[in-house]
Amino acid sequence: MVDTVQPFRLENGEPVIIGTECGACQHTWFPAVTLGCERCGTHGEGLNSRAFAMKGHLLSAADVLPGTEKGFSLATIELENGPAIRAILAESAPLKIGASVLGRIETVDDKSVVRFYVNAD
Repeated sequence: MVDTVQPFRLENGEPVIIGTECGACQHTWFPAVTLGCERCGTHGEGLNSRAFAMKGHLLSAADVLPGTEKGFSLATIELENGPAIRAILAESAPLKIGASVLGRIETVDDKSVVRFYVNAD
């Protein structure tokens, strides 16, 4: 059964995000949605919680509000062991499609958040 309480956690000291895997067709997605598999329609007990490592590579990125105090980069990241996700990059650095990215769990304003960083390749 899918657990939708917390979308991320530490497992064996490594940060992971919690998504879903279909038991029938093995399709994976994030965030965890329990309505049913978008590929084959399996629902209920056929869906399982799945932890995905916060490691992957950059598929696309766009700067939002560039040159302002509130500017950030929105990215599509393909996880090494899971689906493609959308995330905000922690830094506004020159971005190269295919660059390695790594997610971290950090505390911001007393709340735990996930931030992705571009690794130097």
